[in-house]
Formats: sequence, C-alpha cells, structure tokens
Amino acid sequence: MASEPDTRGAGAPLVTVRGLVAGYGDRTVLDGVDFDVRRGEVFAILGGSGCGKSTLLKHMLGVHEPLAGSVRFAGREFTDASPTERRRILREIGVTYQDGALFGSMTLLENCMIPLEEHTSLPLQARQVIAKTKLELVGLGGFEDFLPSEISGGMRKRAAIARAMALDPPILCLDEPSAGLDPVTSAGLDRLIARLAEVLSITFLIVTHELPSVLSVVDRCILLDASVQGILAEGDPRELAAHSVDPAVRRFFDRRAEDETREPAP
Repeated sequence: MASEPDTRGAGAPLVTVRGLVAGYGDRTVLDGVDFDVRRGEVFAILGGSGCGKSTLLKHMLGVHEPLAGSVRFAGREFTDASPTERRRILREIGVTYQDGALFGSMTLLENCMIPLEEHTSLPLQARQVIAKTKLELVGLGGFEDFLPSEISGGMRKRAAIARAMALDPPILCLDEPSAGLDPVTSAGLDRLIARLAEVLSITFLIVTHELPSVLSVVDRCILLDASVQGILAEGDPRELAAHSVDPAVRRFFDRRAEDETREPAP
C-alpha cells in the first residue's frame, strides 16, 4: 500500500489533485487531471481560452462538484469531506476572482475585515488593525477609507489579495489576477506576488494566460489544452518556453494560432 505524502516539510505537496474529472451536466471539460502544488512555490494553471483553467480551480475548491477524482489540501481530503470539514479547510485558503468581488458599498478596510468577522471572535479594534496591516502589505496603506469605485483596477486587485490574506492562509488561489490590467500595473502585481511568496512563505496557485507574468514569477506550471481535456505539459515555464518540442506547447508560448503553423497556400 502506498504511503501518504509528507505534507509537513518545505517543498512537500500542499495541494494534491488526482484523477480529477470536471464538467457540467453531461459535458466533460477535464478528464483525469493529476498534479501537485508544492509548499512555498508560485504555481500556475495555464492554457488558452476555453481549456478549463477556471473550471479546474472552481472544481478544486468545491464551487462545483468534481465528477470524479480527489483533491487534498495539506494532506486532508477535501472532495469527500463533510461540509463542516470543508469549511475548516477553506478557511486556510485565500481566494480572489477576476473582478476582485469587493463589496462596492464598503470601504477597503471594511472589505478586508469580512473574513475576520465571519471566522473569528476578535474585537473590532483587533480586526481593524489586522485589516489595516494586510492593506499595507499590498501597498494600500492610507487607502483604508476608500470605496472600490474610488481606486484603480490594479488597486482593487491588490485589495482583493489583502482580503484573501486576512486569516493568514498558507495558500492563495488567484483567478486571472492580471485580467484587464495594463502592462505596467500587471508587472507591479507580479512583483507583489513574488514579494509575498518570499517574505511570507505563501504558496500561490494562479490561473492565468498572461505570459509575461508567468515567465516573471511562476516556479512551475501545468498547461491545459481543450483537445486533450487535460494537461498537455508540466514544469518550469521558462524551460517549456525554451525547449519544448511539442507543437501545441510551442504555439502557446510563441502566441501563434494553429493555422499559422501551416505552409502558406501557393
């Protein structure tokens, strides 16, 4: 009988996905996905539009139920866990979605206090101090009393990350964090992710198709492809970009459409 993975040491799997089948109704999007996310790394789920990147993340987190397979977080079974145990596990996972999902009628400080209000019995002053500290960590010190509509898109992304860190989770899942951002703002967000990963030892699981971000901060990745309903390639994205001989992998990293690789008509 195979032994359970050691999830305690540095570099050990913090997330383990085995045989995951994801889809909606009778439609299968991903079939038999296997991968690990190691503790302390910045890991990315890559692929073109419609390949199932966000679908995979949502099935991993229980937003949608997998059709088969299992997901473990820090060695604990999540997919078949009871609702109570799922809530315990999810408390240790910070999540941000594409639009940030901030409450527009609440200040940034109030938004960041929401997880603390829902999951702790800390007094108001303590919640305020923690939320203020998280905002400072993402470069939003002094913006505590601003509404989401009063700040830029990049700042809203940072505020969403601050809220996701409120309970000091060991893992942050970011769904398309650079979506809609200009290159300069996106690069600033990349630097923030790299700094948080290094200074706070946070493990990042990022869904993205933004190659500059991937090649800048990601340690390892999986590349999904709709044609195989699963993982086409896995590894260091810089190595894949430089050395993969798979035509589909080359097309992704070279940003070429499939028909652009064919010989031109005479």
